[in-house]
Parts: sequence; C-alpha cells; structure tokens
Amino acid sequence: MKKGIILLLAVLIAALSGCSFGGNNAPASNNTKSDQNGQGSATVAADENDQPGFNEDKIVKNIKVTSYTYSSYSYNYLLLVLKNNSKFNCKFEASVDLYDAKGNIVETKSQTVNAFAAGTEVMLKFDSKDKFKKYEYQFSASELTYYTAVTQDLKTTSNIATDKAIVSVTNNGKKAAMWTKANVIFFKGKKVVYSNLTYIGDSKNEIKPGKTQRGQVSCYEKFDNVKVYVDSYAKANES
Repeated sequence: MKKGIILLLAVLIAALSGCSFGGNNAPASNNTKSDQNGQGSATVAADENDQPGFNEDKIVKNIKVTSYTYSSYSYNYLLLVLKNNSKFNCKFEASVDLYDAKGNIVETKSQTVNAFAAGTEVMLKFDSKDKFKKYEYQFSASELTYYTAVTQDLKTTSNIATDKAIVSVTNNGKKAAMWTKANVIFFKGKKVVYSNLTYIGDSKNEIKPGKTQRGQVSCYEKFDNVKVYVDSYAKANES
C-alpha cells in the first residue's frame, strides 16, 4: 500500500514539473508591430530616419543653395551661399565641377567649412580662368571633432563706405571665435559685381566672448549694396 502511494506521488510530481508558471521557462516576449495586413514583424528601437544623433543624409538634403556668377579681371566666379536648415552642427565639404559651353570640365575644386552651425549661412567662392556655362556640386558632412560651432552666436553688422564695406562682429557666446572670416558680396542693383573677404579678430585672431571686432573689405567696382556671411569656429575642448 505504501509503495502504491509513493508511486502515485512520484507520478503527480513528474506531471507538475512539466507545467510552466513563468520564470525562466516562460517563452520570451516579442515586442512587435503590425503592418496594414496585420502581419507581425520584429520591432526595431526606432525608425531609421528618427534615430537620434548625427545624420549626414539629413544634413545634405537640408542645405539650401543660392548661387551667383560673375566675371572680374579675367577670372570667372561661382559663389554658393549655403544655409544649414538641418538641426546638426557639422564639418562640411562642398566639391564643385565647372563646365564650358561644350560640356568639357574646366575646373574642379572643393572647400571645407570647419564648423557649419545649424541655422546659419556661409558663402563659398570658386574661381576659374576659363569661362564656364554650367556647374555641378556635391556635399558631404561629418561630425565635429577638433572644433565646435560658434557662428550661431556671432552678430554681424555692416556699413558701406565709398570703396569698401566695414564689418562688425560681436561674439554673444561663451567661446572665443577663431579665424572669423567675413565674406562680402557686392551688388550694383541686383547684379553681383565683386566679392572679397577679410579675417576679423584681435592679435590672437580671436573674437573673445562679449567683444566686438571690426574689419574692412575692399571693392574695386561701383556698388550700392552688400551681403555679408561670416564663418568661424572654436576649439572643441574650450569651456
């Protein structure tokens, strides 16, 4: 009789051990989403386009380009005014190919913006001794490493004199702006007649926080209006 009871208990224990009450034996829970057909698929952390952090494609797609061309003193110029409408600060490179009337490439050049701040504009200038009828450009962007953006903190004003523009730049940020470059486009009416640049800063080539520095940019053509674009950066580890 005792052997029968012991055997029955063993059978019951074996049966109960096959049941799952959660814990390590419970099946893994899959976080899924369904498409319009109701089919499940594994959920990723977020849509690829909504991933936080640096996104080169979004930067390049959100660059607004305004271009100007003009000729002066046997040279031909292409000016690209670029506005960073993305939310990212970045190191930015623009490569340009210039073509003559027959479709032959006559010049290929590139320029780099060390720290292109979100929401700001820069002007890049490309020149050629050969006349060009067409141009093509491509952009690339990378994360900032050695430098950080400060252009968004610079307030710029300009005054026109007889043969020059006087540019004032005030640093409203907390970092010293280094090698601040002021590019000026000179207009006669709506026509571009000239462009030139100067670097603005103190004896250390800086505009320190709270300070204003000035520079002048000469023009050798008759003009009545200007547009000014500044480009600057700061050391990444500077507080």
